[in-house]
Amino acid sequence: MAAVITLGLTGGVAPPAAGASRHFENGESILASAKGPAVPSSSSIVVDGIGGRITDVNVVLVGVSSTNLEGIDIALRGPGSGAAPIMSDACGSADVSDIVLRFDEDNPANAIPDHGPCDTGAYRTHDYDPVASDPDPNTGFLSLNDFDGKNPVGPWNLYVTQDENAGITNIASGWRLEIEYIPAEVRLPHESGTGTAAPYPWRKTVARGPSTVREVRVGLLGVQHNYVPDLDVLLVGPRGQKVMLMSDVCGSNLSEADFLFDDDAPGPVPADDCSGSIAARPTNATTAHGPGDPTVDAFPGGPPGPYPTRPLSVFDGTNPNGTWRILITDDQANSAGGFIEKVRLHLDLRPDTKITQRPKKRTTKRRAHFEYRTIIDPNVRRQCKLDQRPWRPCAAGGSTYKNLRPGRHVFRVRGLIVKPGAAVVADLTPAKYVWRVKRQ
Repeated sequence: MAAVITLGLTGGVAPPAAGASRHFENGESILASAKGPAVPSSSSIVVDGIGGRITDVNVVLVGVSSTNLEGIDIALRGPGSGAAPIMSDACGSADVSDIVLRFDEDNPANAIPDHGPCDTGAYRTHDYDPVASDPDPNTGFLSLNDFDGKNPVGPWNLYVTQDENAGITNIASGWRLEIEYIPAEVRLPHESGTGTAAPYPWRKTVARGPSTVREVRVGLLGVQHNYVPDLDVLLVGPRGQKVMLMSDVCGSNLSEADFLFDDDAPGPVPADDCSGSIAARPTNATTAHGPGDPTVDAFPGGPPGPYPTRPLSVFDGTNPNGTWRILITDDQANSAGGFIEKVRLHLDLRPDTKITQRPKKRTTKRRAHFEYRTIIDPNVRRQCKLDQRPWRPCAAGGSTYKNLRPGRHVFRVRGLIVKPGAAVVADLTPAKYVWRVKRQ
């Protein structure tokens, strides 16, 4: 087996071991003074600028005053997902003034109380009358924990309804949405549903010394997106070679999928269901929303088209050193954003040894010293050969030959990748130098 390098992790830097958190606010007041929806009927917060799998969602109601809080039903709907009940028929009918209610399923010891009293503090959510008229009749979720694992990007709506004609409730300073998440390596476009991913492009710089590519594979892990056919993904090598990994493929919604692009995969990327783990060859296909003509696709700042379906073998035999790029765009306004948790670039490399120091082509010196460079790999070995002598391990710091006879001489050097239990991989063509020692 050759030297296989797995590259990724945000351009080579490991992602945070712990998650991240962001707070988003809507300070507009919410007033419920009669039976039915409050004013406004739903209060919205649009989440953007982050990407990754949700690990926790909390809701904070700021400046709550009420003469009958048990008459209030509140639910939260996330982007492209269900709605979770926050509170319903809770806290009793005693007056409350300017309190702050924080709803957190993980930390508080107590659910929001049924009969009260309620005061400023942290509580778990609870719906004490599920058959009552909820703010959103299709809540779908049982608690805030049901948002875990989802995509946070997009509109979040807080629904407030008064289910009886008694009392007035005012959430004077609006509400706050607290989201904890695992940052994704790539954020897919959300604004207007089109544009470029972030970062754009994804980059990885390879510096492995003299070597050539034997095989390239690419992994996109933990993909979430609500309309995958809009995604165009282009791999560009250091020498400008380009391969469209996927375009106009898969169905409308991916809650979680892993893609491995490999020339040895059994077939192209599916046209419909791409859920789960997909091993596929690079694919630029056609879908109902537009032609699959490769000239239609465009990548700002990237190499010009066309981008026909071609294998990853276009990189074979080339120099891997330099910057590899993955350019991702969303070309239609059908999506609500998404993310790719991890990107993996797998390079299977072969040594390509170079001679860096040598004697003159014609010399009277009977001593010759050679130095050389090969692939940077912990499993590399170097072998040297002079004339018809057998291959031998090269000496540290270079190879020196003394008492050479007059005439023509040939020096060869090669690198080998030697791993336990794997076949040895050597230079396809060992580096070679020919010189002549003249009689004095």
